[in-house]
Amino acid sequence: MKSPSAASIFSCGYQLRTLPSFIEHLHQADVKIVLDVRETPWSYRPGFSAKPLREGLAAEGIGYEHARYAGNPKAIRKQADSHQHCLELYADHLEQYPDIVTQFDQWIQPHLAQHTNVCLLCYERHPADCHRAYLLYRWQNVTGHDVSIIHLDPEGAPRFTNQDLTAVQALVCA
Repeated sequence: MKSPSAASIFSCGYQLRTLPSFIEHLHQADVKIVLDVRETPWSYRPGFSAKPLREGLAAEGIGYEHARYAGNPKAIRKQADSHQHCLELYADHLEQYPDIVTQFDQWIQPHLAQHTNVCLLCYERHPADCHRAYLLYRWQNVTGHDVSIIHLDPEGAPRFTNQDLTAVQALVCA
């Protein structure tokens, strides 16, 4: 069981966001470091490519790191015939390459030990549509950590239901 002062893990997609609104959400959640889980940290969206993102976050006292190893590989994205199929292939990828979860665990453990709130960043606005949720739930299942996973949502009203996230958890924890 987690202690009341334990850190939380947040996830957030930057789809439909500006960098200032993203940073505002991070401040509201007391996030101290962002882990970018895109395979390639590049975006058409202003402020969300690695360098301007790192600089914008640093100016606000928030750290930035990129975890290429956790990204959804381009080969999977090209192979998939639908968005859902892509996510299912990523879930299989996590199963085939358990070192991804191990690397993530090694990265996050010191932050959890310091009670530092972290946020995983990717593009898709809704976590049930994004590989970041698959990574988080697989990590939680494999390690058994009882850490709060909180998905920051634009407009404060999630599109997904608890049933959608339960389905994601069931897929990656099977």
